[in-house]
Amino acid sequence: MKKNILNSLVTLSLIASNIIAEEATETADNMINTEQQHIGIEEKAEEKAEEKKYGIGASIGNSSTIIQIPINMKNNLRLEPYIGFVFSNYDNNSNTVIQAGAALHKMYTIQDSLRGYYGAFLGVESYSGDTSSTNVILGPVLGAEYYLNDKFCLGAEVKLNAIIGDTTKISTSSSVLVRYYF
Repeated sequence: MKKNILNSLVTLSLIASNIIAEEATETADNMINTEQQHIGIEEKAEEKAEEKKYGIGASIGNSSTIIQIPINMKNNLRLEPYIGFVFSNYDNNSNTVIQAGAALHKMYTIQDSLRGYYGAFLGVESYSGDTSSTNVILGPVLGAEYYLNDKFCLGAEVKLNAIIGDTTKISTSSSVLVRYYF
């Protein structure tokens, strides 16, 4: 009788072990499928962003207007050549500044329609008016953009500007922007 009870307990233990092992395998498979689906969603978002390779954008901030040409590249990189204009009247000195350069951004997805980016920019700015000078401007950039649809987004960015040339100084700037992709 004790032997039968012991055999029954061993059999029940083996059955329970098999059930637990099957459930663990099923849970692991579900976790792998969920992770693959998550990776698939991220890949689709990246592919979608890369589908819209070229665009045009404009940003306004700190009395400047900048026109940008965003070019989405592989690996969530974006090259963005720009040209900008700044009109200032400081201490009765009227100046016009023309900027030209490019930025390189690393893009990342925050949520479905919200993307962030960070990177650097390098450009030249030429002052004309009461005084004239030419400077190199460079620094880091951080921004985010919200896609209203596949082609149109609104965003904001901040920059730390190192201005080197006739005058050397460090400043910050912020802007709001709009981009349209073809």
